[in-house]
Amino acid sequence: MPLVWATAVSVQLRIPYEVVEDFTYVQPSATLRGVVTIVSQLNEVLHCRAKLLCHNCTISPEEFTAVLRLKYDTRAVPVEVKLGNRPAELRAVVICNSSVAVARKLFVPATVWKVDIEVVAPSDAFCSSDQRYERYMFVVKPSYVPALIRFIAGESQASGHPDLIGLMCIRIINNTAGLKYTAVLIFTRPDGSPAPISTQSLLLNPEAVQQYGVAVVPDIVSRQVVPLFYPGYAEQAAGRYRVTALLIPQGGSRPVYNTTFYITVVSTRGEAVALTTFSVFVAIPAMIYLLFQFAKRATLSDLAFASLMASLLFVTVYIPGNVARGIGAFLGPFDWLVYGIFFDTVEFALLTITVMLRPKLGMLTAIFLIRWLLSVLYFGRAGVISVLWLATSAFFYESALYLSGATRGKTTFARVATPLVLGGAFDRYVDMIMYMSLYRLYYADWYLMSYVTGTSIYSAFGALLGRRYARIVRGALHE
Repeated sequence: MPLVWATAVSVQLRIPYEVVEDFTYVQPSATLRGVVTIVSQLNEVLHCRAKLLCHNCTISPEEFTAVLRLKYDTRAVPVEVKLGNRPAELRAVVICNSSVAVARKLFVPATVWKVDIEVVAPSDAFCSSDQRYERYMFVVKPSYVPALIRFIAGESQASGHPDLIGLMCIRIINNTAGLKYTAVLIFTRPDGSPAPISTQSLLLNPEAVQQYGVAVVPDIVSRQVVPLFYPGYAEQAAGRYRVTALLIPQGGSRPVYNTTFYITVVSTRGEAVALTTFSVFVAIPAMIYLLFQFAKRATLSDLAFASLMASLLFVTVYIPGNVARGIGAFLGPFDWLVYGIFFDTVEFALLTITVMLRPKLGMLTAIFLIRWLLSVLYFGRAGVISVLWLATSAFFYESALYLSGATRGKTTFARVATPLVLGGAFDRYVDMIMYMSLYRLYYADWYLMSYVTGTSIYSAFGALLGRRYARIVRGALHE
């Protein structure tokens, strides 16, 4: 019976496994593995014989047989193709009963690969990183966290992996062909010796076998997130390490991309302990003392004024400022350009008016406390760290105003605006460092400087507005 071209079976060449197209670039002299798949299209028994013809390449096996008994019955046969330096063609000829099906695939060796890789470190589980973070800087969890700091940060001692350094993401760029690559990460110390860093935890899985200093990340098409572990507590890994990243196409033996960068591992236990100690044993007692002194010397008019200004700050600063924070999210690390209009310009205008009209020790502390109580009442935000921020703000503002003489009977605009702006800048910086230390973050220096400097400019402008409107408010209060 003569052979006929029919659709009794369909043939697919998945070589390499992830590539189904009939054309693919490969590395010269590569060895590729994949499968030849045949699928029955008829609801009858088919006796099939496949012959694999390779031009400028070798393939194993060169032929195979299969019996397909039902429609959509499938057979997948693993194959291995060895290529040279010239373009190669693979043809699969499948004869089932009297029907013939042919599949073809072309392999073109490429000496220039236009792919690139981007290393995101530190990374989250979705291969992204906050732009405010210092790149290649990992902040690890201390082996022991004091109970007070755990209480403030809201975490338990046993949470997480104690040997986890962090997450790193390998992202393939310009992989238009959709090929799979293998990334090899080589970690070395400054002296060139292998670094004890791996992608598997031995602290929780001591029976695992892991080669330290080298991490192999296979089958990357677009991106892959990998964890980095240290054989012990992660804080013991503190230091600087050199990382060499190699990118190898599947089936290849030589890297097509090579880059080197450095990562730094730090622990912030000391900073967290120091700042928490300062807040608990200095700032909070100072805030209590200031409130006591204010309550002892304040008149009914002072109390009413403090309540009025706190409510005004809550309505004109806190609520619209949080809305502006969400609107300004599209600016990334410069979102303060939007919400700073409220949290800095409007707030410092009102603070300047407050001190110009009521230059009394403890007045700002009382206003901050009332505003905090309003936020807790309306939004339920009563975290321990918010109390520490409240105490440090009161401490820095009141100390600066007292040292300038503004709350000691020497009230001038310069003695009010200067300590407010400088105290506000220092307070923001300390609050940011405290937040970073407690939650193990590491913001880049450029971000901290731009944030503190930019918001201070907003604050200075707000102080000038406060000077202008202080006379109007004084007249309205008949003072």
